[in-house]
Amino acid sequence: MDAELDAVKVVIGTNRYGRPVEGLVVGPLDSGEWVAYVNRCCHHPVPLDSRPGETWIDGAKQELVCAAHGARYRMKDGVCTAGPCPGEALVPLRLERRGTEMWVEPPLTSVLHSLR
Repeated sequence: MDAELDAVKVVIGTNRYGRPVEGLVVGPLDSGEWVAYVNRCCHHPVPLDSRPGETWIDGAKQELVCAAHGARYRMKDGVCTAGPCPGEALVPLRLERRGTEMWVEPPLTSVLHSLR
């Protein structure tokens, strides 16, 4: 029996304005891996789930979708495959498994402060 794909939002720090910056942890992928990215669209600096009630995982469970403009990002590497920013990629976050828990390593403060 395959594990159900899940996506969880976590606060990973604050930007230069003191606003929280979220990450998305998604998995398990078909490979069994989990991935994590900063929850910011490459096209426009809004969270992928900026519209309440809209899902940010496509029906085939292969891509993350920005609710604002429809940019589609491959889950396995965060690269935009369709929409207004093809070829750009979400900012990856490092994950570490500690026993039964997944830990997200926040990016450097300079990365967080570059986000709006």
